[in-house]
Amino acid sequence: DIRVSNIIMYDIKKQAVMINMHYHDTPDEHVSERTPAIRNVFISNVRINNAEQAVAIYGLTERDAANITFNDVFASTNNGVVGNHASGVSFSNFQIESENKEPFRFTNSSNLEFRNVKILNPKFSNYAFSFQDCDNVLIKDCFQVQPIENYVYAEKCNPVIILNNILTSVENVIVPIDSKFVVKDNY
Repeated sequence: DIRVSNIIMYDIKKQAVMINMHYHDTPDEHVSERTPAIRNVFISNVRINNAEQAVAIYGLTERDAANITFNDVFASTNNGVVGNHASGVSFSNFQIESENKEPFRFTNSSNLEFRNVKILNPKFSNYAFSFQDCDNVLIKDCFQVQPIENYVYAEKCNPVIILNNILTSVENVIVPIDSKFVVKDNY
């Protein structure tokens, strides 16, 4: 139950937002009273200027970082948003400039939602969104004005739903590898 809002950040040397449950190199174990929990985090009205990485979310194999919401965020960064073992993560009204890598890259995660996300000045050579071993991904109401060659890469995901987006500047909407996907009402 953490709320962060109305923040402006400049020249961040590492991650502007870091949510990390894997702070010690320990082997996986069963969930117990020792297992940390990070959940119900709400971040809104944030501007990130010149960060090495905008957001990093790292849960544990035995317990995801859960229920994390980003609303009304602008990020100018070298490396975008990454997540591993995260669930219930939502991005709404999120604008990102990412210089080097995919603006969004998630692995081993579930219930990811991207609404009204804009990729600005795309300079990366991979994908706008990259998912591996993820379940229940929704990309909805996004408007991509500037050209992007590949929009979504999904490997071993079930399902990836791309709904009601305006992607006229996107050459390839989805590259599915062993994934189930739904692409509907996109222009």
